[in-house]
Amino acid sequence: MKAKLLLLLTIITTQLFAQAPVIQWEKSYGGSANDVARCIIPTFDGGYAVAGNTSSDDSMVTGHHLGLDFWVIKIDAFGNLQWQKDLGGLYSDQAFSIVQTPDSGFVVSGTSESNDGEVSGNHAFGLGDYWLLKLNSAGVLQWQKCYGGTSFDNGYQAINTSDGGFAFIGAGGSLDGDMNNLYGGNDFWLVKTDDTGHIEFQKVFGGSTGDYGYSVVQANDGGYVMTGMTLSNDIDVNGNHGGDDYWVVKCNDTGMFVWQTCLGSTGGDNARWITKSNDGGFVVVGSAGENDGNVTGFNGVYDYWAVKLDSLGGVVWQKCYGGYNDDKAYSVTPTQDGGFAILGFEMSEDTNVTGNHGNNHDFWLVKIDANGNKQWEHAYGGQGDEDGYSVIQIADGSFVLAGNSNGANGDVSHGLGQGDFWVVKLTAAGSSVYNLNQTVTVDLFPNPVSSELTISSSQLTGATISISDISGRELLHDLSVLSSKTLNLKSLVSGIYFLRVESEDGSVTVKKFIKE
Repeated sequence: MKAKLLLLLTIITTQLFAQAPVIQWEKSYGGSANDVARCIIPTFDGGYAVAGNTSSDDSMVTGHHLGLDFWVIKIDAFGNLQWQKDLGGLYSDQAFSIVQTPDSGFVVSGTSESNDGEVSGNHAFGLGDYWLLKLNSAGVLQWQKCYGGTSFDNGYQAINTSDGGFAFIGAGGSLDGDMNNLYGGNDFWLVKTDDTGHIEFQKVFGGSTGDYGYSVVQANDGGYVMTGMTLSNDIDVNGNHGGDDYWVVKCNDTGMFVWQTCLGSTGGDNARWITKSNDGGFVVVGSAGENDGNVTGFNGVYDYWAVKLDSLGGVVWQKCYGGYNDDKAYSVTPTQDGGFAILGFEMSEDTNVTGNHGNNHDFWLVKIDANGNKQWEHAYGGQGDEDGYSVIQIADGSFVLAGNSNGANGDVSHGLGQGDFWVVKLTAAGSSVYNLNQTVTVDLFPNPVSSELTISSSQLTGATISISDISGRELLHDLSVLSSKTLNLKSLVSGIYFLRVESEDGSVTVKKFIKE
C-alpha cells in the first residue's frame, strides 16, 4: 500500500444559514495554574483529543514536572474526560499540535527546553528543540524525538504525510546538530520524518533577518506549503511590505524550493494557519495591522486577515474581518460547501461582532464562503480572557472549538484555575438541537479497495452520498436511489478517504476506507 496517512477528516453535513450556531455543551479542563489548549482533533471513536500546555499539578492534571509541560487529554463525544497525559521535564515544554495515527494513537508536536523526564536527546538544554512524540490510543508514550542544534529551535505544527510519515514546521535558530544551514536569526525549518520519527530530510527557508514558520500542509502534488511570519526581504524572501509580513513557501516532496510569496502591509502581519481549498489552492489566516499593501477593508488595531492563494501562490482574494479593537485569527478549517471557518479572539465591541462579553478576549468564530464573504460570526466567552486556537467540524455539521478560558461566567460554566483548556461544542449552523445517537448502518466492501467500492445499506433510498479526502475536499457527491451502489474509484490516488451517507430523515454516518 502506497499510503498509510491518517488525518481524521471533519466534514460539514448540513446547509449553512445566516444564523450562528449556539453552544450545545462546553467544558473546562485543567488545574489551579494556567492551562492552554492549542489544538483539537476528532478521533476515530467519535470523541476528541486536545493538546496544549499546563502549569498545573492538581485537579485533572497528574504527573507534572515543573514549569510548562505538554498536556494531552482524550474526551468522549460529550466532553467527558477519558484520560490525560502530562509530558515533559524540568524546563518549558509546549505542545502546539496533535494528529491521530493509523493505529489509533497520537503524534504530538511542539517545543521542549528539557532533557529529563520524558525528554531525551535535546540539543539545547534550557533553550529549545523541536519535540515530537508518539502516544498509543490510551496515552502511553511509545517514542519521542528531539530535533535541532545548540541554539533556539521552536517547533510548532506536525502533520501526517501521504507516505505515512510526518512533516514538522517551526522556527530554527541553530547552525549545527540536525540543522545544516541558517540565513538569519531564525528561519523556517521543515523536518520530514518517517513513521517512527527518523529524519528523512530537513530544509531551511528564509532571509537574513527573522522568519518564523507556524503551519504546514501537504499539497496535492506531494510537496509542502508552509506559512508564518517574515521580517526579511532577501535570499529566499522577496516582496516584503515592511515589518512583519505573512510568508508562504512551497517546496517539492524532497524539500526543494518551488515558490514563495510575501503578503501584508506596513503594519504587523502574522500568518498562523494554512489549509487547502477544493480547487488545489490554499487559504492562510492570521492578523493584519494596517490598511495598505495587500490589505484592504481594515477595521481596527488588528483584524482577522484571510488570503486565498491559487496553487502557484498567486492571490485570488483577501478579506479583513473585525472591529475597531484587537482581533486575531489562529485557525482555519475548510467546510464541505467550499467555504471556511476561522477562529481566534476578538476584543471589539461594535456591530461587526455579535455576542461580545466585554472588553476582554472572546473566542470569535467567523464563517465565510468560498470567496471570502462573511456568512455569519459569533463570540463565545465570559468576562475573563478566552483565546480560541483551534476549530474543527464533525460529521453532524457542527463546530468544535478549543482554546483557553479565564474565570467562570458568561458562556463559561466552570473554572478550575488561572486558565483552563476550554472546549466548546456548537450545534450545526441554524439548528438548536442535534441527536448524536442518530446514525445510518452502512457496509463498504472491499475495504481496502483497488477499483470499485460497493456501498450497502437498508437506508440508502433517497440518501446523499459524498466522498472526501484527508484535506476536506469533496471529491464525489451523489444522490442514491438504491439499497446498494457501486462506485468506480480508479481515478483516486492511494490513501485514506471518508464516505458520508445522510438518509432522508437526517441520520448520518461517516465511514473510513482505504484506496490501494
